[in-house]
Amino acid sequence: IHGLLVEGGAGVFSAFLDQRFVDRIDVFLAPKIIGGGLGAFSAIKALSLGDARNFAVENSVASGEDTQITFRPLQEE
Repeated sequence: IHGLLVEGGAGVFSAFLDQRFVDRIDVFLAPKIIGGGLGAFSAIKALSLGDARNFAVENSVASGEDTQITFRPLQEE
C-alpha cells in the first residue's frame, strides 16, 4: 500500500495521529461558520506546547471562495 485516504471523525483522526500514521493532512476551508459539532481533532487529549505535534504548510490553493491547505509533519528531533 502506497497511500491511504482516511476520512473519518475526531476519533479516527486522533487515533491515526496518536500512532504517527499521518504523513499529510489536507484541510478544506470555506468562508462559512455554522457552529456546533466536534472539531476534527477534538478526541486528542490536551498537550503542552512542548508535546504538540508540529506541522508545516506545504501548499495552499484557493478555489473560488474555498481554500485547500496541505500540512506535512515536521521531523522530530
